[in-house]
Amino acid sequence: MIKEEVIETSQSDKLNSYEELKASLLKLAATAIRATGFQVILVNVREGEGFRVITGTDDILLGTYTTFDFWNKLLKEEFRISQSYLVPPWHSRQVLQDVPDDMYVIPDIPEAKSPEDWDPYHFLIVPLLDSKREVIGFFSVDEPVSGKVPSEDLIQDLETFAEHAALAIEKFNLINELSDRVRQVDALYKVSKSINNFQDSEAALRFLVDTANELLHADFAVLLVHEPAGDRAISTAEIDVETYDRLRRLSRELLSPEPTLCELHLADGTPSSRLIGVCVRVGPEDGPMGVLGVFYQDENHPKDISYSILSSLAEQAFTALRNRHLYNAAVSRADRLRVIQSIASRLNRLNDVRKIAKAISEELRQLVDFHACRIFLASDEYLVPAAVITDHSEYSPEEVDNLRVRFGEGITGWVAQHGEPALLHDAAKDPRTRLIPGTNDIDESMLAVPIKYDDRVVGVITLSKVGLNQFDDEDLQLLVILADQAAIAIENAKLVERLSLEAEALRKSEERNQLISKATNDAIWDWDLATNKILWNDAVRRLFGYDAGHEFETSLEWWEERCHPDDIERLRESLYRAINSDTDVWSEEYRFRKADGSYAYVLDRGYIVRDANGKAIRAVGSMLDITHRIEAAKALRESEERFRAIFEDSAIGMALVNQEGRILKTNKALTKILGYTQNDLIEKNFLELVHPDHESTLRGRFTRIFSGRNTHYHVEQRYIHKDGHEIWGNLTVSAIRSHSGDVDLAVCMLEDITSRKQADSRILFQARLLDQVPVAVIACDMQMRVVHWNSAASDLFGYTPQEAIGKEVFELASTIDKSENIQQVIQVVLREGSWRGEVDFPLEDRVVPAQVEISAVRDKRRMLVGLVAVIVDLSDQKKVEERLRRQNVYLSALHEIALATMRRLDPSDVFRTLLTRAAPLFNEENGFVYLEDDDTSKLRLWVGTGVFTDYENTWLEPGEGVSGRVWRTGKPVILKDYISWPHRARMFDELAFHAVMAVPIFLNGRSVGSLGFVSFTQGKVFSEDDLHLLHRLADLASIALENSRLYQQLEKELSERLKAEKELQARARQQAAVAYLGQLALAEDDQDSLLRKAADTVADVLDIEYSAILRDVDNGKTLVLEAGHGWPEGVIGSRLTAAREGHLPTPDKASFNIYPPEIRYLQSGVIRSAISVGIGGQGSSYGLLCAYSLESRIFSADDINFLQSVSNILAAAIEYRRAAQDLMRAEARYRKLVEQIPAVTYIEEMGMRGVVSYISPQVEDMLGYTPEEWTSNPDPWSRIIHPDDYEDVATSMEKAEELGMPFRKEYRMISKSGEIVWVRDEAVIVRDAEGQPLFWQGVLVNITDKKKLEDKLAYQAFHDALTGLPNRALFMDRLKGALARAKRYNSCCAVLFLDLDRFKHVNDSLGHQYGDQLLIEVGNRLSGIIRSADTVARRGGDEFTILLEPICELEYAKQVAERVIQELEKPFLINGQELYISTSIGIALSNEYSDAEELIHNADVAMYWAKSRGRARYEVYDLSMSTFTLEKLKLESELRRAVQREEFSLVYQPVVRLRDKEVVALEALLRWHHPERGLLLPDQFLKELEDTGLIMPLTDWMLREVCRQHKEWQKRVPGELPLVSVNFTARQFQKATMLEDLASILQDMDVSPSCLQLEITETVAMDDAASTARTMKGLKDLGVRLALDDVGTGYSSLSYLRKFPLDVLKVDRTFVMGLGVDPDSTAIVHALVMLAKSLGMLVTAEGVEKQVQVDALSTLGCDLAQGYFFSRPMEPDRITDILVRHALR
Repeated sequence: MIKEEVIETSQSDKLNSYEELKASLLKLAATAIRATGFQVILVNVREGEGFRVITGTDDILLGTYTTFDFWNKLLKEEFRISQSYLVPPWHSRQVLQDVPDDMYVIPDIPEAKSPEDWDPYHFLIVPLLDSKREVIGFFSVDEPVSGKVPSEDLIQDLETFAEHAALAIEKFNLINELSDRVRQVDALYKVSKSINNFQDSEAALRFLVDTANELLHADFAVLLVHEPAGDRAISTAEIDVETYDRLRRLSRELLSPEPTLCELHLADGTPSSRLIGVCVRVGPEDGPMGVLGVFYQDENHPKDISYSILSSLAEQAFTALRNRHLYNAAVSRADRLRVIQSIASRLNRLNDVRKIAKAISEELRQLVDFHACRIFLASDEYLVPAAVITDHSEYSPEEVDNLRVRFGEGITGWVAQHGEPALLHDAAKDPRTRLIPGTNDIDESMLAVPIKYDDRVVGVITLSKVGLNQFDDEDLQLLVILADQAAIAIENAKLVERLSLEAEALRKSEERNQLISKATNDAIWDWDLATNKILWNDAVRRLFGYDAGHEFETSLEWWEERCHPDDIERLRESLYRAINSDTDVWSEEYRFRKADGSYAYVLDRGYIVRDANGKAIRAVGSMLDITHRIEAAKALRESEERFRAIFEDSAIGMALVNQEGRILKTNKALTKILGYTQNDLIEKNFLELVHPDHESTLRGRFTRIFSGRNTHYHVEQRYIHKDGHEIWGNLTVSAIRSHSGDVDLAVCMLEDITSRKQADSRILFQARLLDQVPVAVIACDMQMRVVHWNSAASDLFGYTPQEAIGKEVFELASTIDKSENIQQVIQVVLREGSWRGEVDFPLEDRVVPAQVEISAVRDKRRMLVGLVAVIVDLSDQKKVEERLRRQNVYLSALHEIALATMRRLDPSDVFRTLLTRAAPLFNEENGFVYLEDDDTSKLRLWVGTGVFTDYENTWLEPGEGVSGRVWRTGKPVILKDYISWPHRARMFDELAFHAVMAVPIFLNGRSVGSLGFVSFTQGKVFSEDDLHLLHRLADLASIALENSRLYQQLEKELSERLKAEKELQARARQQAAVAYLGQLALAEDDQDSLLRKAADTVADVLDIEYSAILRDVDNGKTLVLEAGHGWPEGVIGSRLTAAREGHLPTPDKASFNIYPPEIRYLQSGVIRSAISVGIGGQGSSYGLLCAYSLESRIFSADDINFLQSVSNILAAAIEYRRAAQDLMRAEARYRKLVEQIPAVTYIEEMGMRGVVSYISPQVEDMLGYTPEEWTSNPDPWSRIIHPDDYEDVATSMEKAEELGMPFRKEYRMISKSGEIVWVRDEAVIVRDAEGQPLFWQGVLVNITDKKKLEDKLAYQAFHDALTGLPNRALFMDRLKGALARAKRYNSCCAVLFLDLDRFKHVNDSLGHQYGDQLLIEVGNRLSGIIRSADTVARRGGDEFTILLEPICELEYAKQVAERVIQELEKPFLINGQELYISTSIGIALSNEYSDAEELIHNADVAMYWAKSRGRARYEVYDLSMSTFTLEKLKLESELRRAVQREEFSLVYQPVVRLRDKEVVALEALLRWHHPERGLLLPDQFLKELEDTGLIMPLTDWMLREVCRQHKEWQKRVPGELPLVSVNFTARQFQKATMLEDLASILQDMDVSPSCLQLEITETVAMDDAASTARTMKGLKDLGVRLALDDVGTGYSSLSYLRKFPLDVLKVDRTFVMGLGVDPDSTAIVHALVMLAKSLGMLVTAEGVEKQVQVDALSTLGCDLAQGYFFSRPMEPDRITDILVRHALR
């Protein structure tokens, strides 16, 4: 009864506030008083370092605070009863002596007269324990109504109330904690939202400070912002000046990224002025923007400040400050740009250059603050001041004129000369400034910008201001923009001035034209385009017969009518094109009709006059009659056409040349031969077309022709085609004499004979080629005699051509016999024309496998004249095939072993698979795996194959045999002959194996066993490759062993967890049974039935054979078996003898294995375990509750608690009937309480959602329906439960009713207003005395707010906060589901892994705001591409993944990838800015073995493969990519170790001066001494060094090593040393601090910069040519020489080569190799040499290997050369010897 009342009371109140908690605890205390008979109960709750009385039935002590020390002194273990403490008076008096009088008041109660009486100094303290069994409060109980010390039963009743009080406190704390967290998250969200308002950042920061103060319950919060104008504080309280200064000093000291405790003393100096605070830095370490802090008065300082909240607020503050800075900068820049626009508008309205300059100087101060402004205009070699403004004094015209400067003079002249702006933070220290006398000590900043128009400097704007660092980059950019506008205005003004001058000149010219028109015979016209009137002079009458008088006025239509109809359209188009374009002249020849109707040919020329805007307004011209000239030309043209027909249609190329060789005319045949157009050839010298080798000869022949000594000549020679290739031609030159007999012209006739020449060369070439091919070629006649035998055949068979030719084939190749097989082959050749197959040739020392192809040779009549055999040596190919076969076997084995390692938890299976799959790799089947045994410290043969199968589970001592030695030493062993090895294991003496190899198996860095193979083949030797392979297999064995150990550990943890879960389930079952019995006790009227069911429940829950309820009938001597479980019929009711008379167990203490002796006779079997607890009534004992088991078992504490709970229920039920009236009152009280709790209580008739007979009034507040509406409806649930949930709820209800179990469900209801309401429905079945169900009694709790919070948290947990797409967690969950479905339905799915290309450029250039918006748009586009069943997710950063499922074939995934690439290549419009990106995609397809992590990893690998192959593409994963990735990872790891272990070295290759063969330079070349692969060249590892960034530290090492070696040579070599050249890669050259680092190294090593030369490739130089030029200039200023490497292989611009301050051009070896052989290469090298000479550079030729190359380079004028012809790269010591020898010559 007590427990039910406690439950009713504790569940009836809301705990949403502290006052509600106190009210609930007070109600619980009042219930406890009524139930236990005490008058005073005080509830003490933990607060800080003690406890405070927050409620109780005595108002005097409310608010009293007691410390931990008080309670530790008061509560001693010897006073403990159950979980409570009954403190005797003598002890409490001692403790209370140290307590202030007003802290604890002793009630006025007489002292106790006997030990059973209650004394005023008695303390009954009941601890309140939370779920962790930690004390969170106390019940202090006093003044029992009976005046007696309470019994233990009564104390346990109080503990029941205490448990529920503790639950209420803990629940309140959890609700508060959750509310605080929700409030914090909400506050952070509001702060974040307010921060996004850039325009009101001040309010956002103030809101943030207020939020920090509120969330962290501070007395004072402040944000100190560091700004250029000074620090500024935003705080929740006013701060005086002195406190503000202290806070500033404090903030400068506290720049830790983590929250830091600190103190702040206010200026008033009072005790409360000392504040304890927590501060955190706002912004990054390299640029902090301020400090955020919260402060507390010392006594109020909380110990549990949420540092994470403060850090989050600091991050938000940083975001706000950064956003405000960016916003202000953007607004400022926009304002200044508007000013520039206004200035530009004003400038464009001015037409005077000096007025423009003056306007610039006047308006400029709106953009930039300055003390002096000078505007210079360019004039010849001077810059003349056009406007000067200063803050100090005015300049006179003479002084202004004195300010003019020359180009290149001072900073103004430098800017004009270079066309580049200059920003000087300290003008006095810049060498370019021209200091004014007397200003040397002035700190001044200067800013100078060129005024440029079409790359031409027309002026300079120069600003100056006193002080250092007065101008910034923003000022520079704005001034550059203004200068561009000024340049346009100045040019426009100059144009207007020029047009004015031209207009005046035109006026004067028109006057002259009037005079001229009167004197000329031309028809002069003047056309006004506005009026369409044309005025003619008098010549129109003389020429064309029109009567004009003095002036003849017509219109344009008059003129058009008189133009010939065939010419008019052409004339109109020509005339209007001239008018509408920017041309000033017009000229045409056409036919014009005279007055008599005939047509005259005229030449009409006009000049177009335009206004200031370029619009044509007038045209003047003259018309000349050219009829006689046209007719003469026509006769001449007809004559020429006849000659031209012969000339043009000739099949032979013809050209007409003059005495200088210039081509005057050519025909189509010649253009076809040489590839030029006729326009290309006209005016070209014919000698330019001839090969340079024949030019001088042809020039001499031309001289003889034109001198008249020869009339013609004929020659065959080479010519140069337009595209550069050579052609052969047959040239005939004939002289053409003039009327005077002189030879003025010559006709050259050229016939193309290239084909004939090529045929001749081809015959010779083929003969030579057959001798050069690397395959044996043998030709024989029909008598099988050799007619051709090349050098490869000699190498193969050993016979020289002289020995072989003329002999039979069978005499030379013993394997080719005259057997039937060869005859069959010959027959196949004769029949089909050829035969092909493989033949093994057994030579003297080896057998050579070869591919043989025999072909028939026929003459022109198709007659067979012989055979040709081509024999290809396949030895190397067979070796490669064998190596590939073995590698494929290994990869296959590695794949299967890796799968077994991942999937098989038993290492034995993995080891057996490993040995089985590894056997073919070594061609041996006998393998073993030994592992140490932890118990015996010996080595056990774990798994064996072959002969070792019979030895499994045998043992070896440490050091015994190969495996023992490997295990002990941790080093591999490889033996050629195990039999003769002195340390062999004796157990294997009977096995005569020879070769053995074994390697250690490591686990966590320790040798734990061995893996090996043996061979029974005598003479077999395991190689180092075999040992290396075995090491890799041992690594897999280690992984398998580690997986097994981890699995065992996981299995153990899982077992413990299952055990704990089982205990929890048992406990839950016990609690459910207790609840069931509790409800039964309330509903059951029949006590005997209750006892029977209790006994059955105990037996069922504890899983025992027998249970018993024994009633005490005579004070513990005789017991009656009142009820039980498992007993034979007729035993119930038996009288039994108590095991210990008069000493029955009490309810709080259990006795074990003690039972009445008669028990053993009343059942079958032997009772091995027994437990009994007392059933106590009020003031008396009812009897015992017993449990008996036939199995030995230990009853747990939970079992004991369960029995005690059942005992308490039974005791309460027995007492229940004695308190029927109390029950009636309790029922009324219960109804009243039910109607006050914040939930709906209902009673429903049995049956699925049957009639509701009662429902509490709260239902109207929750759902809008009145209780009457519910009870009057025969089935209210069907229309109120959400349709989607109804079936599930009904099924769950039916199941609960069928099992007789409580019903608990969360589902949705629809309120009367239509709103969705989430409820938690908890109901139990109330039964009658016979156990028949009566009705459902349930509670509906509104959990809508909880569900909304859960949905919000769930959405946030599985979706990306920026794009709203699924995040990686949700994607992984869906992928796992897709893989499961794919395996179930034998289908597949695909994963696409996307990475945006160059996305970082968007963030870096435009900011993260643009980047974030771009990611959102990308997510939207991707979502629009996929199907509804597919998933697109954002993994983070710029990475996205797409899940396609199901798919039938890979092609669909490819199509999706292509659509994605196409969609993302379209422009994105972000904030008015067009952005372009691309993406790289990796595709991975699932198979039956795929798991989610592996599939994503494979797609990721394929994506990086796509990036490495050029971006904006997709790749499909295959196994080779993983192999490649592993190799790359291995190479990267080896490189990192190589850098640490200093495995690199430098060698040096001499660079020789060609004219005297002196060594003038040394190129330092990097080499890697790989511990396994030997010496590696840079092309094998340089790219990986670049990609990993390891090239940077290695470069520093190279430079220091070169400097060190140079100093060593200085000591050992007399005289001048050659400079040393070092190659720089792109990453090295583009390093920001490269110049500073190089200068530091040269200074540290004490080496002159002139000794060093840096080489960069052409590609690196042109990647960012402008930046390269600046860097090169810095290097030149440092004194370092520069060389451009690989010239000719890139895309360099000659203009940039001119700008680069280079010393040397290095010609790439690809061109040098062709010297003397390839004319193209010779021409390219010659051009590069000439280019370098013209730019003042030296030329170095690389890769020189032959004398012919040296000769060609010398002829071409090359300066330097390097290559194997002179020397290979050498070690430093050998270089030293060479340098010493050269010095001593």
